[in-house]
Amino acid sequence: MLFTAATVIINPMKNSKKSIQFLLKWSSLLLIMSCQSPVATNTQREPSAAAAAAEAPKHWLSDAPRASAATVSKLVADYEKKKRTALKKDAPERAVTTEQMEPLARYIEQLNLPATEKAKVTERLMESSLQFLTCNAEDWACLEKSPDITPLAKHRVDSVADLGKPVRINKPLDMKYFFTQQWYRAKKELIEEREVAIPERATLASELQRVIDQPWNRVSAAIYGIDGIGEIDKMTKTPNHSMDGVFAAIKSHPSARAVVDIEAYKQTGNKVEITYQYPPTQQLYDELNQNTTEASQRVRLEYPAASIMHNKFFVFEKGNNKSIWTGTSNISKNCTGDEDFANMAVYIKNNEIASAYLAEFEEMYNYMPGTQSRGPSRIGRFHQNKTPNTQRYFVFSDDTEATLHFSPTDDGEHRSILPVLLSARPGDELRISMFGSGGPEYVRAIQYAAAKGAKVRVFLDRDTTFQIPTSWINKKAPVKLDGPNPYGPLKGSLEVRYTNWKNGHMNHHKSATLTRKTGNGLKAEVLIVGSQNWSIAGNDQNDENMLTFRNLKQELQVAKDYNEHFDRMLWPTGKIVPVAAE
Repeated sequence: MLFTAATVIINPMKNSKKSIQFLLKWSSLLLIMSCQSPVATNTQREPSAAAAAAEAPKHWLSDAPRASAATVSKLVADYEKKKRTALKKDAPERAVTTEQMEPLARYIEQLNLPATEKAKVTERLMESSLQFLTCNAEDWACLEKSPDITPLAKHRVDSVADLGKPVRINKPLDMKYFFTQQWYRAKKELIEEREVAIPERATLASELQRVIDQPWNRVSAAIYGIDGIGEIDKMTKTPNHSMDGVFAAIKSHPSARAVVDIEAYKQTGNKVEITYQYPPTQQLYDELNQNTTEASQRVRLEYPAASIMHNKFFVFEKGNNKSIWTGTSNISKNCTGDEDFANMAVYIKNNEIASAYLAEFEEMYNYMPGTQSRGPSRIGRFHQNKTPNTQRYFVFSDDTEATLHFSPTDDGEHRSILPVLLSARPGDELRISMFGSGGPEYVRAIQYAAAKGAKVRVFLDRDTTFQIPTSWINKKAPVKLDGPNPYGPLKGSLEVRYTNWKNGHMNHHKSATLTRKTGNGLKAEVLIVGSQNWSIAGNDQNDENMLTFRNLKQELQVAKDYNEHFDRMLWPTGKIVPVAAE
Protein backbone atom coordinates (compact mmCIF):
# COMPACT_ATOMS: atom_id res chain seq x y z
CA MET A 1 0.00 0.00 0.00
CA LEU A 2 1.16 3.52 -0.69
CA PHE A 3 0.89 6.39 1.71
CA THR A 4 2.53 9.72 2.40
CA ALA A 5 3.06 10.93 5.93
CA ALA A 6 4.80 14.02 7.23
CA THR A 7 5.51 15.05 10.78
CA VAL A 8 5.58 18.69 11.72
CA ILE A 9 6.60 20.32 14.96
CA ILE A 10 6.90 23.73 13.40
CA ASN A 11 10.05 25.41 14.69
CA PRO A 12 11.09 28.95 13.78
CA MET A 13 14.77 27.95 14.02
CA LYS A 14 14.20 25.24 11.48
CA ASN A 15 11.70 26.46 8.91
CA SER A 16 11.93 29.58 6.72
CA LYS A 17 9.14 31.03 6.23
CA LYS A 18 -12.89 46.96 14.80
CA SER A 19 -13.71 47.23 11.97
CA ILE A 20 -11.78 48.74 9.09
CA GLN A 21 -13.22 51.72 7.26
CA PHE A 22 -15.37 50.69 4.34
CA LEU A 23 -14.41 53.58 2.16
CA LEU A 24 -10.96 52.23 1.65
CA LYS A 25 -11.12 50.01 -1.74
CA TRP A 26 -11.75 46.62 -3.42
CA SER A 27 -8.15 45.65 -4.05
CA SER A 28 -8.02 43.88 -0.73
CA LEU A 29 -10.60 41.16 -1.45
CA LEU A 30 -7.01 40.43 -1.69
CA LEU A 31 -6.32 40.50 1.95
CA ILE A 32 -8.67 38.46 3.96
CA MET A 33 -6.97 35.74 5.80
CA SER A 34 -3.41 36.56 6.30
CA CYS A 35 -3.50 38.43 9.56
CA GLN A 36 -0.51 40.12 11.05
CA SER A 37 1.96 38.30 13.18
CA PRO A 38 0.51 36.99 16.41
CA VAL A 39 2.04 38.28 19.61
CA ALA A 40 3.87 35.36 21.17
CA THR A 41 3.90 36.76 24.70
CA ASN A 42 1.20 36.96 27.33
CA THR A 43 0.12 40.46 26.37
CA GLN A 44 -3.62 41.12 26.24
CA ARG A 45 -3.38 42.84 22.87
CA GLU A 46 -5.09 40.82 20.19
CA PRO A 47 -2.71 39.41 17.62
CA SER A 48 -2.48 41.14 14.28
CA ALA A 49 -5.08 43.90 14.77
CA ALA A 50 -2.67 46.85 14.85
CA ALA A 51 -0.46 45.53 12.08
CA ALA A 52 -3.52 44.70 10.00
CA ALA A 53 -4.65 48.31 10.12
CA ALA A 54 -1.19 49.53 9.13
CA GLU A 55 -0.44 47.06 6.35
CA ALA A 56 -3.90 46.45 4.92
CA PRO A 57 -5.68 49.81 4.72
CA LYS A 58 -8.08 48.82 1.97
CA HIS A 59 -11.10 46.76 2.87
CA TRP A 60 -12.23 44.34 0.20
CA LEU A 61 -15.69 45.96 -0.05
CA SER A 62 -14.37 49.50 -0.40
CA ASP A 63 -14.57 49.64 -4.20
CA ALA A 64 -18.13 48.33 -4.24
CA PRO A 65 -20.76 51.02 -4.83
CA ARG A 66 -22.64 51.99 -1.71
CA ALA A 67 -26.12 50.53 -1.48
CA SER A 68 -29.10 52.85 -1.81
CA ALA A 69 -30.73 54.16 1.33
CA ALA A 70 -33.97 52.40 0.38
CA THR A 71 -32.21 49.04 0.02
CA VAL A 72 -30.48 49.37 3.38
CA SER A 73 -33.64 50.53 5.14
CA LYS A 74 -35.52 47.50 3.80
CA LEU A 75 -32.80 45.17 5.11
CA VAL A 76 -33.00 46.80 8.53
CA ALA A 77 -36.79 46.47 8.58
CA ASP A 78 -36.65 42.82 7.47
CA TYR A 79 -34.05 41.99 10.11
CA GLU A 80 -35.97 43.67 12.94
CA LYS A 81 -39.20 42.00 11.88
CA LYS A 82 -37.65 38.55 11.94
CA LYS A 83 -35.51 39.06 15.03
CA ARG A 84 -38.18 38.45 17.67
CA THR A 85 -39.52 35.37 15.95
CA ALA A 86 -36.10 33.84 15.35
CA LEU A 87 -34.39 34.61 18.65
CA LYS A 88 -37.37 35.14 20.99
CA LYS A 89 -36.12 36.07 24.48
CA ASP A 90 -32.53 36.11 23.24
CA ALA A 91 -33.22 38.85 20.71
CA PRO A 92 -31.06 41.94 21.37
CA GLU A 93 -33.05 44.96 22.51
CA ARG A 94 -31.04 47.46 20.50
CA ALA A 95 -32.09 47.74 16.86
CA VAL A 96 -29.50 47.41 14.11
CA THR A 97 -28.53 50.65 12.42
CA THR A 98 -28.37 51.51 8.76
CA GLU A 99 -24.61 51.94 9.17
CA GLN A 100 -24.31 48.37 10.42
CA MET A 101 -26.51 46.98 7.66
CA GLU A 102 -25.02 48.91 4.74
CA PRO A 103 -22.04 46.53 4.20
CA LEU A 104 -24.44 43.60 3.94
CA ALA A 105 -26.52 45.40 1.35
CA ARG A 106 -23.38 46.26 -0.58
CA TYR A 107 -22.12 42.66 -0.47
CA ILE A 108 -25.43 41.24 -1.67
CA GLU A 109 -25.36 43.57 -4.67
CA GLN A 110 -21.76 42.59 -5.45
CA LEU A 111 -22.70 38.91 -5.60
CA ASN A 112 -24.59 39.72 -8.82
CA LEU A 113 -27.17 36.96 -8.42
CA PRO A 114 -30.48 36.19 -10.15
CA ALA A 115 -33.43 37.62 -8.21
CA THR A 116 -34.64 34.31 -6.77
CA GLU A 117 -31.17 33.30 -5.65
CA LYS A 118 -30.54 36.77 -4.27
CA ALA A 119 -33.54 36.44 -1.94
CA LYS A 120 -32.33 33.05 -0.71
CA VAL A 121 -28.81 34.30 -0.06
CA THR A 122 -30.12 37.39 1.76
CA GLU A 123 -32.19 35.20 4.05
CA ARG A 124 -29.21 32.96 4.70
CA LEU A 125 -26.81 35.81 5.39
CA MET A 126 -29.09 37.17 8.11
CA GLU A 127 -28.46 33.87 9.93
CA SER A 128 -24.70 34.07 9.40
CA SER A 129 -21.67 35.63 11.05
CA LEU A 130 -21.18 38.92 9.21
CA GLN A 131 -17.85 39.96 10.74
CA PHE A 132 -16.13 39.36 7.40
CA LEU A 133 -18.01 42.34 5.98
CA THR A 134 -16.44 44.81 8.38
CA CYS A 135 -13.26 43.25 9.77
CA ASN A 136 -9.90 43.56 8.14
CA ALA A 137 -10.13 40.34 6.23
CA GLU A 138 -6.82 39.08 7.58
CA ASP A 139 -7.57 39.92 11.21
CA TRP A 140 -8.53 36.54 12.61
CA ALA A 141 -9.14 37.95 16.09
CA CYS A 142 -11.78 40.28 14.63
CA LEU A 143 -13.34 37.55 12.48
CA GLU A 144 -13.72 35.28 15.50
CA LYS A 145 -15.51 37.81 17.73
CA SER A 146 -19.21 37.48 18.41
CA PRO A 147 -20.85 39.22 15.43
CA ASP A 148 -21.88 42.86 15.79
CA ILE A 149 -25.12 41.93 14.04
CA THR A 150 -26.61 39.01 15.96
CA PRO A 151 -27.31 36.07 13.58
CA LEU A 152 -31.03 35.29 13.25
CA ALA A 153 -30.36 31.67 14.20
CA LYS A 154 -30.20 30.61 17.84
CA HIS A 155 -27.63 27.95 17.09
CA ARG A 156 -25.25 30.68 15.88
CA VAL A 157 -25.44 32.85 19.03
CA ASP A 158 -22.43 32.29 21.30
CA SER A 159 -23.50 30.58 24.52
CA VAL A 160 -20.21 31.41 26.25
CA ALA A 161 -18.30 34.70 26.34
CA ASP A 162 -14.96 35.20 24.58
CA LEU A 163 -15.07 32.09 22.39
CA GLY A 164 -13.12 33.99 19.74
CA LYS A 165 -10.46 35.30 22.11
CA PRO A 166 -6.97 34.01 21.19
CA VAL A 167 -5.88 31.00 23.21
CA ARG A 168 -2.10 31.34 23.58
CA ILE A 169 -0.16 28.11 23.67
CA ASN A 170 3.44 28.13 24.87
CA LYS A 171 4.43 25.29 22.56
CA PRO A 172 4.87 24.90 18.80
CA LEU A 173 2.19 23.15 16.81
CA ASP A 174 2.77 19.39 17.05
CA MET A 175 1.04 17.76 14.11
CA LYS A 176 1.35 14.83 11.74
CA TYR A 177 -0.47 14.89 8.44
CA PHE A 178 -1.20 12.25 5.85
CA PHE A 179 -2.26 12.15 2.19
CA THR A 180 -3.77 8.94 0.85
CA GLN A 181 -1.97 7.54 -2.18
CA GLN A 182 -3.32 4.11 -3.06
CA TRP A 183 -5.94 5.70 -5.34
CA TYR A 184 -3.10 7.29 -7.28
CA ARG A 185 -1.25 4.10 -8.01
CA ALA A 186 -4.05 3.11 -10.36
CA LYS A 187 -4.05 6.55 -11.96
CA LYS A 188 -0.41 6.97 -12.94
CA GLU A 189 -1.15 6.01 -16.53
CA LEU A 190 -3.17 9.23 -16.83
CA ILE A 191 -0.10 11.39 -16.31
CA GLU A 192 1.39 11.19 -19.78
CA GLU A 193 3.17 7.96 -18.92
CA ARG A 194 5.39 9.71 -16.38
CA GLU A 195 6.63 7.52 -13.57
CA VAL A 196 6.41 9.26 -10.23
CA ALA A 197 8.26 7.73 -7.31
CA ILE A 198 6.01 7.32 -4.30
CA PRO A 199 7.62 6.24 -1.03
CA GLU A 200 6.19 3.10 0.55
CA ARG A 201 4.09 3.92 3.58
CA ALA A 202 1.35 2.32 5.61
CA THR A 203 -2.24 2.97 4.65
CA LEU A 204 -4.26 5.57 6.49
CA ALA A 205 -6.03 2.70 8.30
CA SER A 206 -2.69 1.43 9.61
CA GLU A 207 -1.72 4.89 10.84
CA LEU A 208 -5.06 5.37 12.59
CA GLN A 209 -4.88 1.91 14.13
CA ARG A 210 -1.40 2.66 15.48
CA VAL A 211 -2.73 5.76 17.21
CA ILE A 212 -5.83 4.06 18.65
CA ASP A 213 -3.74 1.14 19.91
CA GLN A 214 -1.87 3.33 22.38
CA PRO A 215 -2.78 2.94 26.09
CA TRP A 216 -5.30 5.74 26.29
CA ASN A 217 -7.52 6.28 29.32
CA ARG A 218 -10.40 7.14 27.00
CA VAL A 219 -11.14 7.23 23.28
CA SER A 220 -14.08 9.28 21.96
CA ALA A 221 -15.12 9.09 18.31
CA ALA A 222 -17.60 11.14 16.27
CA ILE A 223 -17.77 9.30 12.96
CA TYR A 224 -20.04 9.11 9.94
CA GLY A 225 -19.88 5.33 10.26
CA ILE A 226 -17.55 2.40 9.62
CA ASP A 227 -17.27 -0.45 7.11
CA GLY A 228 -14.54 -2.69 5.71
CA ILE A 229 -14.95 -5.08 8.63
CA GLY A 230 -15.77 -8.28 6.77
CA GLU A 231 -18.84 -7.41 4.72
CA ILE A 232 -19.03 -8.45 1.08
CA ASP A 233 -17.69 -5.77 -1.24
CA LYS A 234 -20.22 -4.95 -3.97
CA MET A 235 -17.55 -4.61 -6.65
CA THR A 236 -15.19 -7.49 -5.85
CA LYS A 237 -17.89 -9.81 -4.44
CA THR A 238 -15.42 -10.80 -1.72
CA PRO A 239 -15.20 -9.88 1.99
CA ASN A 240 -13.42 -6.60 2.69
CA HIS A 241 -11.29 -6.55 5.83
CA SER A 242 -9.33 -3.33 5.29
CA MET A 243 -10.75 -1.72 8.46
CA ASP A 244 -10.55 -4.77 10.72
CA GLY A 245 -7.52 -3.42 12.56
CA VAL A 246 -9.15 -0.07 13.31
CA PHE A 247 -12.36 -1.80 14.43
CA ALA A 248 -10.42 -4.16 16.71
CA ALA A 249 -8.42 -1.26 18.15
CA ILE A 250 -11.60 0.64 19.03
CA LYS A 251 -13.18 -2.42 20.65
CA SER A 252 -10.03 -3.10 22.69
CA HIS A 253 -10.54 0.06 24.75
CA PRO A 254 -13.09 -0.50 27.56
CA SER A 255 -13.52 3.28 27.68
CA ALA A 256 -14.13 3.71 23.93
CA ARG A 257 -17.36 5.52 23.08
CA ALA A 258 -18.85 7.01 19.92
CA VAL A 259 -21.59 8.95 18.23
CA VAL A 260 -22.53 7.80 14.74
CA ASP A 261 -24.70 9.06 11.90
CA ILE A 262 -27.91 7.33 10.89
CA GLU A 263 -29.86 7.56 7.65
CA ALA A 264 -33.23 6.66 9.17
CA TYR A 265 -34.82 5.43 12.40
CA LYS A 266 -38.11 3.55 12.36
CA GLN A 267 -39.88 1.97 15.32
CA THR A 268 -42.92 -0.27 15.02
CA GLY A 269 -44.01 -1.54 18.42
CA ASN A 270 -40.91 -3.08 19.97
CA LYS A 271 -39.20 -3.45 16.60
CA VAL A 272 -36.59 -0.84 15.71
CA GLU A 273 -35.04 -0.46 12.26
CA ILE A 274 -31.96 1.73 11.88
CA THR A 275 -30.43 2.54 8.51
CA TYR A 276 -26.83 3.72 8.24
CA GLN A 277 -24.73 5.27 5.49
CA TYR A 278 -22.32 2.41 6.21
CA PRO A 279 -24.43 -0.65 7.21
CA PRO A 280 -21.62 -2.37 9.19
CA THR A 281 -21.89 0.51 11.68
CA GLN A 282 -24.61 -1.63 13.28
CA GLN A 283 -21.88 -4.04 14.31
CA LEU A 284 -20.01 -1.28 16.15
CA TYR A 285 -23.28 -0.27 17.82
CA ASP A 286 -24.08 -3.82 18.88
CA GLU A 287 -20.66 -4.84 20.15
CA LEU A 288 -19.84 -1.74 22.19
CA ASN A 289 -23.34 -1.61 23.65
CA GLN A 290 -23.33 -5.18 24.95
CA ASN A 291 -24.42 -5.39 28.60
CA THR A 292 -25.33 -1.70 28.75
CA THR A 293 -28.53 0.11 29.61
CA GLU A 294 -29.87 2.99 27.58
CA ALA A 295 -28.30 5.38 30.08
CA SER A 296 -24.86 3.78 29.79
CA GLN A 297 -24.71 3.08 26.05
CA ARG A 298 -21.23 3.60 24.63
CA VAL A 299 -22.36 4.12 21.02
CA ARG A 300 -25.14 6.66 20.56
CA LEU A 301 -27.13 7.72 17.53
CA GLU A 302 -27.38 11.02 15.76
CA TYR A 303 -31.01 12.18 15.59
CA PRO A 304 -32.97 13.56 13.82
CA ALA A 305 -31.64 12.15 10.59
CA ALA A 306 -32.72 14.93 8.22
CA SER A 307 -29.15 16.27 8.20
CA ILE A 308 -26.00 14.22 8.73
CA MET A 309 -23.42 13.81 11.47
CA HIS A 310 -20.54 13.97 9.03
CA ASN A 311 -17.56 14.22 11.41
CA LYS A 312 -14.53 11.94 11.21
CA PHE A 313 -12.73 12.79 14.44
CA PHE A 314 -11.28 10.98 17.45
CA VAL A 315 -10.24 12.47 20.80
CA PHE A 316 -7.60 10.57 22.78
CA GLU A 317 -7.01 11.14 26.50
CA LYS A 318 -4.24 9.90 28.78
CA GLY A 319 -3.74 11.64 32.10
CA ASN A 320 -3.43 15.35 31.40
CA ASN A 321 -2.56 14.85 27.73
CA LYS A 322 -5.02 14.97 24.87
CA SER A 323 -4.73 14.64 21.10
CA ILE A 324 -7.07 14.44 18.12
CA TRP A 325 -7.36 12.75 14.73
CA THR A 326 -9.47 14.43 12.07
CA GLY A 327 -9.55 15.33 8.39
CA THR A 328 -11.48 14.60 5.22
CA SER A 329 -11.35 10.80 5.36
CA ASN A 330 -14.32 8.74 6.53
CA ILE A 331 -13.55 5.70 8.69
CA SER A 332 -14.40 3.48 5.76
CA LYS A 333 -12.80 1.08 3.33
CA ASN A 334 -12.89 3.49 0.39
CA CYS A 335 -11.44 6.44 2.28
CA THR A 336 -9.16 4.95 4.92
CA GLY A 337 -8.81 1.19 4.37
CA ASP A 338 -8.20 0.69 0.65
CA GLU A 339 -7.59 4.39 -0.03
CA ASP A 340 -9.69 4.38 -3.17
CA PHE A 341 -10.54 8.03 -2.55
CA ALA A 342 -8.14 10.97 -2.35
CA ASN A 343 -8.12 12.31 1.23
CA MET A 344 -6.11 14.02 3.95
CA ALA A 345 -5.93 13.38 7.70
CA VAL A 346 -4.18 15.18 10.57
CA TYR A 347 -3.12 14.02 14.03
CA ILE A 348 -2.56 16.85 16.52
CA LYS A 349 -1.07 16.55 20.00
CA ASN A 350 -2.44 19.58 21.83
CA ASN A 351 -4.62 19.85 24.92
CA GLU A 352 -6.33 23.10 24.01
CA ILE A 353 -7.51 22.06 20.56
CA ALA A 354 -8.37 18.55 21.78
CA SER A 355 -10.42 20.03 24.64
CA ALA A 356 -12.53 21.92 22.11
CA TYR A 357 -13.12 18.71 20.15
CA LEU A 358 -13.98 16.89 23.36
CA ALA A 359 -16.56 19.56 24.28
CA GLU A 360 -18.14 19.18 20.84
CA PHE A 361 -18.24 15.41 21.29
CA GLU A 362 -19.84 15.68 24.73
CA GLU A 363 -22.55 17.97 23.38
CA MET A 364 -23.57 15.28 20.90
CA TYR A 365 -22.97 12.29 23.18
CA ASN A 366 -24.66 13.44 26.40
CA TYR A 367 -28.41 13.00 26.47
CA MET A 368 -30.72 15.98 26.45
CA PRO A 369 -33.39 16.08 29.18
CA GLY A 370 -36.80 14.75 28.25
CA THR A 371 -38.11 12.04 25.99
CA GLN A 372 -38.42 12.25 22.23
CA SER A 373 -41.85 11.53 20.81
CA ARG A 374 -40.30 9.86 17.77
CA GLY A 375 -36.96 8.18 17.31
CA PRO A 376 -34.60 7.11 20.10
CA SER A 377 -36.02 7.92 23.52
CA ARG A 378 -32.81 9.67 24.56
CA ILE A 379 -30.53 11.63 22.26
CA GLY A 380 -27.78 14.23 22.38
CA ARG A 381 -27.67 17.59 20.67
CA PHE A 382 -27.07 17.50 16.93
CA HIS A 383 -27.29 19.93 14.05
CA GLN A 384 -29.21 23.10 14.92
CA ASN A 385 -29.90 21.92 18.47
CA LYS A 386 -26.30 22.76 19.34
CA THR A 387 -24.87 26.16 20.28
CA PRO A 388 -21.39 27.67 19.87
CA ASN A 389 -19.52 26.66 23.03
CA THR A 390 -15.91 25.95 22.05
CA GLN A 391 -12.83 28.14 21.63
CA ARG A 392 -12.20 29.03 18.00
CA TYR A 393 -8.77 30.69 17.80
CA PHE A 394 -5.37 29.33 18.87
CA VAL A 395 -1.92 30.92 18.67
CA PHE A 396 1.20 28.74 19.04
CA SER A 397 4.69 29.76 20.16
CA ASP A 398 6.10 29.18 16.66
CA ASP A 399 3.75 31.83 15.18
CA THR A 400 1.40 29.23 13.75
CA GLU A 401 -2.25 30.19 14.15
CA ALA A 402 -5.22 27.84 13.97
CA THR A 403 -8.95 28.37 13.90
CA LEU A 404 -11.45 25.61 14.62
CA HIS A 405 -15.05 25.74 13.43
CA PHE A 406 -17.79 23.23 14.06
CA SER A 407 -20.90 23.19 11.88
CA PRO A 408 -23.54 24.35 11.87
CA THR A 409 -22.86 26.57 14.91
CA ASP A 410 -19.58 28.34 14.11
CA ASP A 411 -20.15 29.36 10.46
CA GLY A 412 -16.74 28.41 9.12
CA GLU A 413 -17.76 29.52 5.64
CA HIS A 414 -18.01 33.19 6.61
CA ARG A 415 -15.37 33.17 9.33
CA SER A 416 -12.67 31.29 7.44
CA ILE A 417 -13.26 29.97 3.91
CA LEU A 418 -14.58 33.13 2.23
CA PRO A 419 -12.01 35.40 3.92
CA VAL A 420 -9.16 33.16 2.76
CA LEU A 421 -10.46 33.19 -0.82
CA LEU A 422 -11.14 36.90 -0.87
CA SER A 423 -7.74 37.73 0.61
CA ALA A 424 -5.81 36.43 -2.40
CA ARG A 425 -3.66 39.23 -3.86
CA PRO A 426 -2.20 39.62 -7.35
CA GLY A 427 0.35 36.86 -7.91
CA ASP A 428 -0.94 34.69 -5.07
CA GLU A 429 -2.01 31.11 -5.69
CA LEU A 430 -5.13 29.27 -4.50
CA ARG A 431 -5.28 25.48 -4.74
CA ILE A 432 -8.70 23.99 -3.93
CA SER A 433 -9.52 20.27 -3.92
CA MET A 434 -13.16 19.60 -3.31
CA PHE A 435 -15.86 16.99 -2.93
CA GLY A 436 -19.33 18.48 -2.54
CA SER A 437 -21.67 20.89 -4.17
CA GLY A 438 -20.42 24.46 -3.69
CA GLY A 439 -22.69 27.48 -3.48
CA PRO A 440 -23.08 31.01 -4.90
CA GLU A 441 -20.89 32.77 -2.33
CA TYR A 442 -18.05 30.30 -2.82
CA VAL A 443 -18.23 30.67 -6.60
CA ARG A 444 -18.24 34.46 -6.50
CA ALA A 445 -15.32 34.59 -4.04
CA ILE A 446 -13.24 32.33 -6.28
CA GLN A 447 -14.11 34.37 -9.35
CA TYR A 448 -13.25 37.58 -7.54
CA ALA A 449 -9.84 36.28 -6.50
CA ALA A 450 -9.04 35.35 -10.09
CA ALA A 451 -10.30 38.67 -11.44
CA LYS A 452 -8.06 40.59 -9.05
CA GLY A 453 -4.90 38.77 -10.07
CA ALA A 454 -4.62 35.45 -8.25
CA LYS A 455 -3.84 32.15 -9.93
CA VAL A 456 -6.71 29.87 -8.91
CA ARG A 457 -6.91 26.15 -9.57
CA VAL A 458 -9.94 24.11 -8.48
CA PHE A 459 -9.92 20.31 -8.62
CA LEU A 460 -13.40 18.81 -8.24
CA ASP A 461 -14.90 15.37 -7.88
CA ARG A 462 -16.78 14.34 -11.00
CA ASP A 463 -19.94 12.97 -9.38
CA THR A 464 -20.64 15.87 -7.05
CA THR A 465 -19.54 18.36 -9.68
CA PHE A 466 -22.19 17.34 -12.20
CA GLN A 467 -24.94 15.40 -10.46
CA ILE A 468 -26.11 17.83 -7.76
CA PRO A 469 -28.37 20.61 -9.15
CA THR A 470 -26.68 23.27 -7.01
CA SER A 471 -23.17 22.05 -7.76
CA TRP A 472 -20.15 23.93 -9.00
CA ILE A 473 -20.72 23.44 -12.73
CA ASN A 474 -24.12 21.77 -12.96
CA LYS A 475 -26.18 23.29 -15.76
CA LYS A 476 -29.04 24.04 -13.35
CA ALA A 477 -26.87 25.85 -10.81
CA PRO A 478 -27.83 29.55 -10.47
CA VAL A 479 -24.15 30.51 -10.36
CA LYS A 480 -21.54 28.29 -12.01
CA LEU A 481 -17.80 28.19 -11.54
CA ASP A 482 -17.28 27.88 -15.29
CA GLY A 483 -19.73 30.68 -16.03
CA PRO A 484 -19.12 34.37 -16.79
CA ASN A 485 -16.97 36.22 -14.28
CA PRO A 486 -18.77 39.44 -13.26
CA TYR A 487 -15.58 40.98 -11.84
CA GLY A 488 -13.53 41.17 -15.03
CA PRO A 489 -11.41 41.97 -16.83
CA LEU A 490 -9.49 38.96 -15.54
CA LYS A 491 -6.07 39.91 -14.17
CA GLY A 492 -5.28 36.45 -12.85
CA SER A 493 -6.49 33.03 -13.94
CA LEU A 494 -9.11 30.44 -13.03
CA GLU A 495 -8.64 26.82 -14.07
CA VAL A 496 -11.05 24.02 -13.19
CA ARG A 497 -10.57 20.28 -13.53
CA TYR A 498 -12.48 17.27 -12.31
CA THR A 499 -11.68 13.62 -11.65
CA ASN A 500 -11.65 11.45 -14.72
CA TRP A 501 -11.16 8.32 -12.66
CA LYS A 502 -12.60 4.85 -13.14
CA ASN A 503 -14.05 2.23 -10.80
CA GLY A 504 -15.92 4.73 -8.65
CA HIS A 505 -12.79 6.35 -7.26
CA MET A 506 -13.36 9.87 -5.95
CA ASN A 507 -11.66 13.05 -4.91
CA HIS A 508 -12.95 13.28 -1.34
CA HIS A 509 -10.90 16.31 -0.23
CA LYS A 510 -12.41 19.36 1.44
CA SER A 511 -9.18 21.30 1.53
CA ALA A 512 -7.36 24.31 0.13
CA THR A 513 -4.18 26.36 0.44
CA LEU A 514 -3.30 30.01 -0.05
CA THR A 515 0.25 30.67 -1.23
CA ARG A 516 1.53 34.25 -1.12
CA LYS A 517 3.68 36.00 -3.67
CA THR A 518 6.51 37.68 -1.76
CA GLY A 519 9.66 39.56 -2.63
CA ASN A 520 11.53 36.30 -2.17
CA GLY A 521 9.21 34.12 -4.20
CA LEU A 522 6.15 32.11 -3.22
CA LYS A 523 5.38 31.22 0.41
CA ALA A 524 2.71 28.69 1.43
CA GLU A 525 0.78 30.48 4.16
CA VAL A 526 -2.69 28.98 4.82
CA LEU A 527 -4.24 25.51 4.81
CA ILE A 528 -7.94 24.65 5.30
CA VAL A 529 -8.88 21.01 6.01
CA GLY A 530 -11.73 19.12 7.67
CA SER A 531 -14.91 17.16 7.20
CA GLN A 532 -16.90 20.18 5.98
CA ASN A 533 -17.75 20.11 2.31
CA TRP A 534 -17.86 23.60 0.80
CA SER A 535 -21.64 23.59 0.50
CA ILE A 536 -24.65 25.19 2.16
CA ALA A 537 -25.56 21.90 3.84
CA GLY A 538 -22.00 21.45 5.09
CA ASN A 539 -21.96 24.88 6.71
CA ASP A 540 -25.58 25.34 7.82
CA GLN A 541 -27.05 21.92 8.56
CA ASN A 542 -24.62 19.06 9.14
CA ASP A 543 -22.37 18.30 12.10
CA GLU A 544 -18.87 19.00 10.78
CA ASN A 545 -15.45 20.25 11.84
CA MET A 546 -12.87 22.36 10.01
CA LEU A 547 -9.37 23.57 10.87
CA THR A 548 -7.56 26.49 9.26
CA PHE A 549 -3.82 26.95 9.83
CA ARG A 550 -1.67 29.98 9.04
CA ASN A 551 1.85 31.24 9.61
CA LEU A 552 2.77 34.79 8.61
CA LYS A 553 6.43 34.70 9.60
CA GLN A 554 7.60 31.52 7.95
CA GLU A 555 6.39 29.01 5.41
CA LEU A 556 3.63 26.74 6.68
CA GLN A 557 5.13 23.33 6.01
CA VAL A 558 1.85 21.44 5.88
CA ALA A 559 0.58 23.89 3.22
CA LYS A 560 3.80 23.53 1.25
CA ASP A 561 3.51 19.74 1.29
CA TYR A 562 -0.15 19.96 0.34
CA ASN A 563 0.84 22.06 -2.68
CA GLU A 564 3.27 19.37 -3.79
CA HIS A 565 0.60 16.69 -3.34
CA PHE A 566 -1.87 18.78 -5.35
CA ASP A 567 0.59 19.56 -8.16
CA ARG A 568 2.09 16.10 -8.45
CA MET A 569 -0.83 13.78 -7.87
CA LEU A 570 -4.20 15.52 -8.13
CA TRP A 571 -4.02 18.21 -10.80
CA PRO A 572 -2.37 16.15 -13.59
CA THR A 573 -5.05 13.44 -13.35
CA GLY A 574 -7.97 15.84 -13.92
CA LYS A 575 -10.07 16.57 -16.98
CA ILE A 576 -10.21 20.22 -18.03
CA VAL A 577 -13.42 22.24 -17.71
CA PRO A 578 -13.53 25.25 -20.08
CA VAL A 579 -14.08 28.41 -18.04
CA ALA A 580 -15.59 31.63 -19.39
CA ALA A 581 -13.16 34.53 -18.99
CA GLU A 582 -15.77 37.24 -18.34
